[in-house]
Amino acid sequence: LTFCHSIIRLNSLHNDYERQQDDLQQLEADIQESQSEGFLKYQKLKKKEAVIDEFIQNFEQNKQHEQSAINRAQVNIVNLLEKISQNINRSSFNLPSGDQLENMKENLNYKEGELKNSESTVTNISAENQKLQEDLQKVELLESKTHREISILKEKIAKMADELMTYRDMRGLKDKSECRKQKLLQDKAVLKMRTNQLRQLVEELKAVFNQQTAELADNETYTQVMNVFTHSAYRLGSDLPLGRPYWFVTFAQSGDFDR
Repeated sequence: LTFCHSIIRLNSLHNDYERQQDDLQQLEADIQESQSEGFLKYQKLKKKEAVIDEFIQNFEQNKQHEQSAINRAQVNIVNLLEKISQNINRSSFNLPSGDQLENMKENLNYKEGELKNSESTVTNISAENQKLQEDLQKVELLESKTHREISILKEKIAKMADELMTYRDMRGLKDKSECRKQKLLQDKAVLKMRTNQLRQLVEELKAVFNQQTAELADNETYTQVMNVFTHSAYRLGSDLPLGRPYWFVTFAQSGDFDR
């Protein structure tokens, strides 16, 4: 019955082992897929980060360039105003045309708008860069968690494989147990045979003892010795049994192995 239970347990472990192997293969496939997707996303993030870094690095230079253009435009405006003032003082009405003034205003407004757009772009890019960094951290955290799960799953599979090998060796364990059982049975048979031999020897010794006791009982000298022994024993207050010497009684009692 124990062997049948072991076989059932072995089959169960084998099925669990195969399922775990399938799960591991599927998990590794998912990890490879997620890693390739994560790598592509990581490359995109790196490209965007490079663009952002380049923009941030060149921002001050571009800002200075635009500011210089604005300063030049302002200087030009001041110079024009000075010239206008001088011409007015000279009673000269040689002023810029309306179209020229309009173009100058549009140019100034355009430069100021470009500067504001640049500052807004830097803010937006910084926010996007922060978001991309958070996404990258999430991807790395997921990858670390996946590797830990794979490690735990591999440990479980290794443990199940060890148990499976143990149960696969049930045939060897059963053979060893059977050999030990046969050895014990042989030892039991030998002990039984020796016990029977000893019992037979005791019976033979008892028969000899009883025969010699009967022969002594018919001997006149033995009867006289027993009478003297009994008389002496009563005088000493002994409780020895009558009819046979003490050493006969002791030997008979110690030799009774049938009990």
